[in-house]
Amino acid sequence: MRYRKLVTALIILASPAAFSQQPGTFQGKWSGPMKGQGGGDNTLELTIGEAGGTWHMTADGNRGRANACLRRDFPVVVTPKSPSEVSIEIKGAQILQGCIDQTGVLKLVDGKAIEGSLADGRTFTLTRR
Repeated sequence: MRYRKLVTALIILASPAAFSQQPGTFQGKWSGPMKGQGGGDNTLELTIGEAGGTWHMTADGNRGRANACLRRDFPVVVTPKSPSEVSIEIKGAQILQGCIDQTGVLKLVDGKAIEGSLADGRTFTLTRR
């Protein structure tokens, strides 16, 4: 009898409704290298919260000092596609005209890394900070 109660409890806990109520595993602060649109090496910092996030890129070294689109926080809209995949929409032009307006997909590799790809073909891997 005890065994049946345990199995029933496990089935209830493993239901899709229970999974959908767990906090998103994409939430948090992520960082890693990414190629810029001009091909140079940049560092990307992506912060994802419950209601969206921010996209922040910096150029390595002194490169990119004149690029007004670097070192700014751009809003990101995050839309869940599955438990291990979300789509993102970066809205850089809302902050400064001419900056990145781009869509992409993030895939959860494990709890410590995500792989991303943008619509323009650039890819990146970020780790949790």
